[in-house]
Amino acid sequence: MKKDFVQGELFGSLLPELTNEDTPLFSKEYREQQELIDKPIDYVSRKAIELHPLDFLSFFADFQNLSAEELKKVKILDANRTLEAYIKKEADSLTLLIETDIDKLRGIVFHIEVQTAYDETINERILIYNALIKNKTKTPKVKTLLINLDQNPNCKQLGNHDFGSVKLQYEVKNLWEQSYQEIKEKGLIGLLPFTPYLEGGKQPEILEASEIIKEKIPESQEQAEFEAKVF
Repeated sequence: MKKDFVQGELFGSLLPELTNEDTPLFSKEYREQQELIDKPIDYVSRKAIELHPLDFLSFFADFQNLSAEELKKVKILDANRTLEAYIKKEADSLTLLIETDIDKLRGIVFHIEVQTAYDETINERILIYNALIKNKTKTPKVKTLLINLDQNPNCKQLGNHDFGSVKLQYEVKNLWEQSYQEIKEKGLIGLLPFTPYLEGGKQPEILEASEIIKEKIPESQEQAEFEAKVF
């Protein structure tokens, strides 16, 4: 069974039933969105981040030592597709704008890029993306997290690049190095759709993750989350 298909099945429980209501969420354009994206996994990834942004922000070094009380002070203002305004197509990334009184997080926009396969041009793309995001959001700093799904050994070399006058640095998480059990115990629901890519993510874990998703995210919450996030 292909991972993309399994992941899509897992994530299906997060999605509300589509109707003919004339709203941004249920519009014809929205219903066709998944068909327009190059890979189903991109759709899954973006929706997971939109629904549970803090689960993904926890991968950034700036968030890893925050207490539960401090995390409550982080408000997600927007989870948008800033890059699409420039590249004129669906992008497999999201830009997260936050509001907080935590000093070290102020003035930063967080960019999350999900990479399904190793791309030797990723450093150049992230450099360009960061410049475009900074220009669009007018935020002092842009920090990028690259989430790799491909177990290509070259992925372990990513995270920085010297372009001469510009030195690029960004954070990298290889999902195959993340334990399913640890993700489950931490309650990172947004990462459960990626179970087939996680360490120890076999068929029993896939089935368990599907049940956890159905239990933890009732349809009423899904509906509210989607209406708040989809533009």
